[in-house]
Amino acid sequence: MCDQVLQIEIVPQKLKTARGNRSPSQTARQLGISYQYLNMIENGKRDVPSEVLVKMCKLYGVQNILDLTTEGEKFLLSA
Repeated sequence: MCDQVLQIEIVPQKLKTARGNRSPSQTARQLGISYQYLNMIENGKRDVPSEVLVKMCKLYGVQNILDLTTEGEKFLLSA
């Protein structure tokens, strides 16, 4: 089986916008991460693990993961 890694540039501001009026602390609990970690992600200080990104899309109602990227460009690389 070939493992693949999806390399995309997540835009922190788009994550904040997608969160909407949800409180950061409640959102972090729902995502299974700390408030501090969510804050670092939303401020561009930490990368978003793929499993957290998938949870964010489900929680925020984002249909396409590329809606949280710069230009919607993606690069699929073999790991």
